[in-house]
Amino acid sequence: MEAECRKSKFDPGPGLKSMTRTITAQGGGAKYSFEGIAEDGSSVSYSFVSNYDGEDSTFTGAGPHGADTIALKLVDAHKTEGTYKKGGKEVGKVTAEVSKDGKVATVKSKGKTADGKEWSNETVYDKQ
Repeated sequence: MEAECRKSKFDPGPGLKSMTRTITAQGGGAKYSFEGIAEDGSSVSYSFVSNYDGEDSTFTGAGPHGADTIALKLVDAHKTEGTYKKGGKEVGKVTAEVSKDGKVATVKSKGKTADGKEWSNETVYDKQ
């Protein structure tokens, strides 16, 4: 799925110009890969594998907001919830929900930076 960044919100910015989110079944879980371009033109690339068991999964590449792990759980067939961590300490929460028709995924995340400033993102992905 590719992010439709004009529908997405990043507070504070800068945000993303584009992002492709690929999810591939792997074992009892899935591999998530993200490739994109930040507002400043730099590349964004990271991935992880999750079994949706609430256990920490390590990011390959620079995780969102400096996170080095994510722990995901399935809520239902269309929704996951997770926790971003850095050095074992929670730095944010994320919820991803796929529309019933499977054509749109909305990922909402929020947390605090190392210096205590709040951030909040909503990224909308359209299936290509």
